[in-house]
Order: sequence, then C-alpha cells, then structure tokens
Amino acid sequence: MASNLNTRVYSPIRIKQTTLHKYFDTLPCYPINNSYVQDREHKLTKSSQNQYTYSIEPDNHIEIEQTHCLTCQTRLLKNGFNKRFVILDQNHGECTFFLHRKRCPNCGEIPFQIDQFAPKYGTYHENFKRRTRQLFMEGLIPSQIQRTFHIFYELWIPKSTIVTWINSITHELNQVLNHNIVPSSGYWAYDEIFLRINGKKVFLLVFLDIITNFVIKTKVVSHLNRGTGLEFIREAKRDKKLSIKTIIKDGGMMFGNLFSKCPYKKIKVQLCKVHLKWLMNRYIRKSVGMSVQSRKPLPEKCLPIRDQFYRIIDTTHETNKFAAIEALRITTNRLENKHLTRGFQRLEAQLPRLLNHLRDPNIPLTNNKLENKNQYLERNPSLKYHMKSFVGAQRVVNYRTFKNNLSNLLHNKIRLNHKYQRWRMMLKETPHTEGTCGQGRHFQAEFKKLERIKEIYLAFWQRYIAILGFGTKKRMLIPITNIR
Repeated sequence: MASNLNTRVYSPIRIKQTTLHKYFDTLPCYPINNSYVQDREHKLTKSSQNQYTYSIEPDNHIEIEQTHCLTCQTRLLKNGFNKRFVILDQNHGECTFFLHRKRCPNCGEIPFQIDQFAPKYGTYHENFKRRTRQLFMEGLIPSQIQRTFHIFYELWIPKSTIVTWINSITHELNQVLNHNIVPSSGYWAYDEIFLRINGKKVFLLVFLDIITNFVIKTKVVSHLNRGTGLEFIREAKRDKKLSIKTIIKDGGMMFGNLFSKCPYKKIKVQLCKVHLKWLMNRYIRKSVGMSVQSRKPLPEKCLPIRDQFYRIIDTTHETNKFAAIEALRITTNRLENKHLTRGFQRLEAQLPRLLNHLRDPNIPLTNNKLENKNQYLERNPSLKYHMKSFVGAQRVVNYRTFKNNLSNLLHNKIRLNHKYQRWRMMLKETPHTEGTCGQGRHFQAEFKKLERIKEIYLAFWQRYIAILGFGTKKRMLIPITNIR
C-alpha cells in the first residue's frame, strides 16, 4: 500500500525566489515593485455619492476605511476581492488594483466609486478622454491625436476609441450652443463656407456678432435658397429672444428679397465693399471678353472704368456717391456695353445699402472679421474636403465654436466693464437725468446675462473637458486668446 503511494508521480513545484529577507532579517527593507503608492504619499479618496472613504495600500489593495454601514450602522462583512486593470494618468502607466469588497447584511453590497482612477466599465483614465477633446478642439484629427498620445505617454490608443470619446458629448455640446443666448449687440456678419462631404458640395452658414465677437450660429446645409436662409435666421434668433439690427454680408443672393418683407424689413443690410469690388470686376472682365476665373490683370484700357466703379464704393460722403453714380451712368451709356450696363444697374440698386455705413458708424465696411473667423473654424484639416457626414462636419465646427465663445467671455467682461466705468465718469461730470440714471439698470442686466452664459459654458467645460487632478477638483485651464 505504501509502495503504491510512493510510486505516484507529483509535478515539480517551481518557486521563484525573489528575496532573501525570509532567511536574513538583518538585510535592509526592499521596495515594493509595481505599487501605485510606491514613492508617493498614502492617498485617501472619498466618494461624493455614498461618502465612503477608500485607502490605497502598498500592495495595490483598495480598502474601504469604514467598518460599519453608514445607513444602518451594521458591521460590514468582507466579501472577497475584485481585480481591476486600469491605465493611470500622469504617465503612471498600467496598474492592477484589487478592490476589497464589503457588504452590509441589511443594505447589501457597498459599491466602489473609483472614478479618480478609471471610469466605470472603462480602462483608460478619465483625463485621456478630456485631453482628446481638448486636442480635437484645437484642430487635431483623430490620427494626429493618436500619435500625440504615443509620443508623450508611450500609449497607443485605438483611433476608434478616440472617435468614440469625441462623439460622446455631441448632444450635450449642441444643447449648449443652440439653446443658450450669448451676448449679442444686434450687429451681425453673415458668410458661407464651401465644403465637400463625400465629394458633394455643401455649405457652412455662419453668423458672427461683430461687436462681441461671439459666434451666434453655425449650420451645415446642402443647398442655398431663401427657405434655408429664413430657417437659419429663425434658429439664430433663438425663438425671437435675440434681435438683429444690421447684417453685413457678401454679394450672395441666398436671402433673396427677404429683407424687403415684414418682419425683416427693419434690418439694415450692409454689403462688404471687398466682395462688391470683386463682383464689379467680373462685369468688367466680361465686357472685354475675359474669363471671370482668369487671374490675368485687367487691360490698361479697363482701368479708368474700374476706377469709376471703385469711386462709388470707396467714397465716404453721400454727395460724392451720387455724383460718382451720375458720372458712371454717362460713361456706360456712351460705351453701350451690356455687361457694363448690368454691372452699373446692380451697383445702383445696392446704393441704399452702401449708405448704411455712413449713417451708422458701428457698421463695418468689410466682412473681414468673419472671414478671419472662418479660417479659425477651418483649422481642422479634414473639414474642408474629407468629411463623410453632415453630423461630423457640424461636430468639428461646434467644438471650434465652443472654444471661441468660451475664450471671449473674459474679453466681453473687460469690454463691458470699460463701458461701465466710462458711464460712471460721465455721470459725475454731467447733471443727472432720467435717461442717464436708467442706464445703470441696462449695465446691471448686461452683467447678469454675461454671468449666466459664463456659468453654463464653464459648467460644460468642467464636466466634460477640464483636466482632473487626483483627489482634487477639476483644474480650470480655460483657453484664453490674446486680449487686444
């Protein structure tokens, strides 16, 4: 019987001896490898939901500090360990935690809240998502963001994961931009950007407030007509909560005769003089048989007639404008060229719009501010020609729009404060009247509007984009542009 037991073959037990401390107590203490708290102070985390406090032990065990249930005061029972693999922030690399579970006999399992290490059902730290959104907001495409993480963190994140992180807040971002009123002066600039989605030509419509520099509304549409323009204006006005005093635009005809009909008849329209000069150049090129797309300079014989067109656009006095109109009328009648006649008739029809700037100095002569803002919105290299869907193109523009509006909050507060200080100085030097005293309520309302929209934008920034600090609140790293 004993011989049978001795003939049984046992597998060899391989033991990897990593230290001699078991046999030599006099050796110095050795460091614990692969421990999150190695060379760091002992950290405690506190959940905001159930108020339980957790401690991280040197062996990567996460323990619940409380021994009794916070609800019924019953002693908690130990319930084994859960293994959790996460990728930590701040270049701490990969780590495996062991969650020491506890349960209450009456209330059940105590849930772990370790969002400071990794999101629920996720592997990557929350800050990786937030850095991805910030980089996308700066104009980087997913493949560039992937290489950025590989360079700085030696971490190769799948591009599909990066796209998912970016797309996860699309609905919330649309709500912030489209359902909240930004500070508006009523002086708006309009322009469209030509895009290509799946090889088809589409348009990005943009409304910009030229005084506050806030982007009021952006929208990607498939075609330009009066119905699209009317819908775009209604959405930009936020159900009539915003008013429009003036619109400066190029020579496009998307709105048709909309601004000659009620209730848009009171809106002043100013044409950009640069676009108007381009339009007149087209008629002059046609009059001598040149292609409108040609880059060749105009012949010398066309320069005098071009200067007559430009004189009407550039003059800054009403009398000089009417005199220039009559001079150009005589010239076109003498030349009897149909293209020059059409150009003159179109310019003469736009004369009332050219006079709007002379009557209101707040109206700019050109649409250059919005043209520069369009370059800002087009920072993403895929937006112009490589987008695959309307939703994707709108998402790119929304990220850039949010960054622009968020950075302008400080600018507008400073601008409004300067106006308020000037009003206070004027109030001290002049006698008080009903009009000057009532201006104080106007400034009070404007400060409240600015504070309200600031709270909305900062709440969204803190919830989805701001970088988190371990065991602390979110760090407010807001993109602020140079103040001029």
